[in-house]
Amino acid sequence: MLLVNKAVAFSETKAKRPRRRPSKPAPSLQVRLQGCFTPASILKDVAVSLTPKNDSSGTLSSVTLVRLSKQLVSLENKRNNSYEDDTKSAGGVFTIYKRDQKLWHKGLTNAVKCLVSSDWEESENSLEAAVEGIKAASVISRLLPKCEDSNADGINHTLWWNPLLKKIVQDDLHLATIIQPHQLSALKWSIDCFRLSTNYEDISIESLPVCLQKAYDDLDLPFLIRPGFLTNISSSSRNDESDFTLSSFVEQVDFKAETIQTTSKRAVVERRQTAWQGDEHVAPFEYSGKSMERVPWSPVVASVRDRLCQETSHYYDGCLLNLYPDGGSGMRYHIDPDQGVYWGFETVVVSIGATRRFGFRSLAGNNNADGPPSKNNISEKGTKSPKPHTFVLMDGDVTEMVRDCQERFQHTVKTAEFKGETAPRVSLVFKKTLAN
Repeated sequence: MLLVNKAVAFSETKAKRPRRRPSKPAPSLQVRLQGCFTPASILKDVAVSLTPKNDSSGTLSSVTLVRLSKQLVSLENKRNNSYEDDTKSAGGVFTIYKRDQKLWHKGLTNAVKCLVSSDWEESENSLEAAVEGIKAASVISRLLPKCEDSNADGINHTLWWNPLLKKIVQDDLHLATIIQPHQLSALKWSIDCFRLSTNYEDISIESLPVCLQKAYDDLDLPFLIRPGFLTNISSSSRNDESDFTLSSFVEQVDFKAETIQTTSKRAVVERRQTAWQGDEHVAPFEYSGKSMERVPWSPVVASVRDRLCQETSHYYDGCLLNLYPDGGSGMRYHIDPDQGVYWGFETVVVSIGATRRFGFRSLAGNNNADGPPSKNNISEKGTKSPKPHTFVLMDGDVTEMVRDCQERFQHTVKTAEFKGETAPRVSLVFKKTLAN
């Protein structure tokens, strides 16, 4: 009887002990990434923890690089948020100090390692994720030198992206048989950006490898992006004596906000401001119901014109200048007016100031020239429409449109990724009269 009572007492004592609550599982890296809104948090909470084991597909690493690149673009645009003296803001809002370099190197290296370890040929989505990750890595490589403390060794010195280039070479033959046109143009542009981001000669490749290059040549694309044409990526200095800063163009060009007509014949004040400069014989430039009289060249615009002539052997006698006042201003997909009627087929667009996305969309797969692409990229005939070619244009980049570009493709300037961005952008659209 005594033993029974002891057992009961022991049972009651055990029952009264507080139960341990099961520990909550750590949030997944995907969930963590959704809560990251700064480069430091992306690196600390996600990138440094990436491994080929927890990201075998490379998808999360791709998304991480894309998100990090967008954050850096937004921070870089803060350097261009004033029409006043650009040199005062050149010091930058965001700085990577020497103590931060290990974090950046580890995070970037981990993401690249996961991308390289993944099977790009497994599916269409796998290759798309890989290409988007490579594009983002190339953007990061261009922006890092602008963010780093001058006393620190550059992160790009380690060539952290080089394994990506080696994999492109390794898989060259098979990639050339499965890659889509928009992915191929993206790889070429990315390699150009990587090459621009370092002064070292030991990067794996300086251009597309043989099979991919042939596939690219076969596309016969009538456009070309030339990163860093006017600016030196490694410093705030310029490649020549001209001062190609945003403030120089705003000060020297008489930009005006004018009324245009929409397709529904409604009169509205244009969001962007414009100007038209050129040689004495150049006619007015007209679009959307407005006509702009030619005014003489501003010194800074003439300097860009001469630089283009020197590098491309093309002399452009007219230039449409556009001032996009903030991140909320852009241009939907369109084709330039009167190509082949008043103006020649060679057009060059020079970007100054804020970084923006630029895209080309094939007219062959989109019957609505002014509207959005077909739903799910499916045309009215039931065939899959080609995806647009998209790039990230930075200060000093040049876009060339030649031959039948305006007949085959529409182009667009996207608004900023984040709402509330105030960084302005100027684009110089150089044209030739047919008589010239």
